[in-house]
Amino acid sequence: MLTWRNFLLSPRKILAVSALGFGQCIVYLLPYLQNVFYKPMMDSLGISNEQLGFILTVYGWVEIVSFLPGGFLADKFDSKKLVIFSVIATGIISVICAFDMNYQLYLAIWIVLSVIGSMVFWSANMKSVRLAGTEEEQGKLYGYFYFFNNGLYTVIGLVTVAILAHYSSEQIGLKYIILFYAVMNFISALFYWFALSVSEPAQSGSDAKEERATFREMLEVLKYKETWFFAVMAFTCYSVYNIVYYFTPYFTDVMGLSVASAGLITVLTGPFAALISPLAGTLCDIVGSTLKTVFAALVVVAVFFCVALIYTGTLSLAVAIGIDALITVSATAAYTVMFAGIEETGWDRKLAGTCIGVASIIGYAPDAFMYTLFGHWLDVYGNDGYAKIFLYSIVVTVVGIIACFLLYRSAKKSRKEAQMAAVTIS
Repeated sequence: MLTWRNFLLSPRKILAVSALGFGQCIVYLLPYLQNVFYKPMMDSLGISNEQLGFILTVYGWVEIVSFLPGGFLADKFDSKKLVIFSVIATGIISVICAFDMNYQLYLAIWIVLSVIGSMVFWSANMKSVRLAGTEEEQGKLYGYFYFFNNGLYTVIGLVTVAILAHYSSEQIGLKYIILFYAVMNFISALFYWFALSVSEPAQSGSDAKEERATFREMLEVLKYKETWFFAVMAFTCYSVYNIVYYFTPYFTDVMGLSVASAGLITVLTGPFAALISPLAGTLCDIVGSTLKTVFAALVVVAVFFCVALIYTGTLSLAVAIGIDALITVSATAAYTVMFAGIEETGWDRKLAGTCIGVASIIGYAPDAFMYTLFGHWLDVYGNDGYAKIFLYSIVVTVVGIIACFLLYRSAKKSRKEAQMAAVTIS
């Protein structure tokens, strides 16, 4: 019977995932500054759409070579220390960025940010979420993790939009926004240290004292076909999760809104994303399959991107905002619970960091080309570039739906074989 207890975690686990979610939000605010402040960042640096996209493309190139060693680091070293180092380092870098807005400097800094975010932080933080609870709680763990992640993102977004609107100069406003990010990084480091110290007794079982994976075991992950199905699914989930932010310049360029208004609309989708995360996570645990949930969410994303493509340029503002919200909610649901699907595939928990690292190489590959490609389309085709972005989104989503189906079928077959083997042995 479904009761309110199905939606809850223990207070210590809530504290742990809140710190992990806050840290994840804070550490990526600066690298993905353009998601909310696309035009102000482009104007402050005096660059084109394509150049702005290239900054994140450089970030993505470094990601590709950083995720796998990052997975090894997460399985070999103390994740808590790796995460705290990452957050503090990002805070220091934020101060530098605030006082010297230079395109060449930003390119170099985004390389450093990518190493920190991809090699040191990512797998360590995501593995910590997985180990914060039991196998049966994976959906809720990741759901609440992204609830706090998206919730804090919304609050910070509202504050930073207000900061930008307060100053007549976008460059000055952006400077203080980045300094605000720096302060939040330092606060997050303190909160993370406190929360994980308090919540550690809740993880004093086998997960907390788990044996370390050997290098040979880590390499075995590369042989599993499930690894590659999962990676393609992650590619889609991450792609659509970030493509929705192109509705920000869409509202400015196509719908004629001001920069502050367009940014505010993007920020206000955050509450929907925050609320959907624990609901999607709980749904995964109730249904008994994260992969089924991701599959359904991606189907919704594909349908509404089709609507956006067919009617792009003729949509009313209200309808455009509604489509943005529906795609954002569905894409967020898919993205926020996808790593809970690792448990469903049957991968050993001690290899969690490596599995995440390997899958992330392909899963986060969009950072290596997508933003430059989209920027090029917008520079060359103007507002017609958005139709190309929507078409790309549909194709990518369909591929992800297929990968998700194949992964589910493979995982189901593996579970059945394991059950039959267990019956035979008994």
